Amino acid sequence: MGKKKAGRKSAVETSPFRKEIEEMLREGKSPDFISTYLKTNGESISRSAIYRYRRDKFNIQSEAVQKYNEQKSKERLDEASDDLVNDLQIIDDTIVEVVNSLDISKMSDDKKSRFLTNLFNTKARYLGLDKENVEVNVENNMSILEDVFDDDIIEDALNDN
Repeated sequence: MGKKKAGRKSAVETSPFRKEIEEMLREGKSPDFISTYLKTNGESISRSAIYRYRRDKFNIQSEAVQKYNEQKSKERLDEASDDLVNDLQIIDDTIVEVVNSLDISKMSDDKKSRFLTNLFNTKARYLGLDKENVEVNVENNMSILEDVFDDDIIEDALNDN
């Protein structure tokens, strides 16, 4: 009972009745029923050949389960990424609120730089980013930060990362 050589097609695959065989399999007809049907129409394919074809190449149940699992996995991934996007929006909004509520004029440049560095690092840690990626991901907050902080202080904070 050796395996067929790769590339050699089964009797079902080469049969002119392949479409009918697949339709009958789809309808739930047994390999025995299909083999008998084929014999009455001049085609001789054994029930074991039809069974192997159904098991190995036309396994509707296995295909459906795989598609279902992939769909559910995609739904879970979409939901998780939507949750993360919402969390990131909350972080961005919080940064804007904090920056707007502070009296920045009373802070020293060094303190402003440390403050920004901590904001960037907090967001980067949440995102799971390494320090090289922080600059790219804080760009969402740059417009509000540029309104409040001098460019030199922002640059110092980014360079501290």
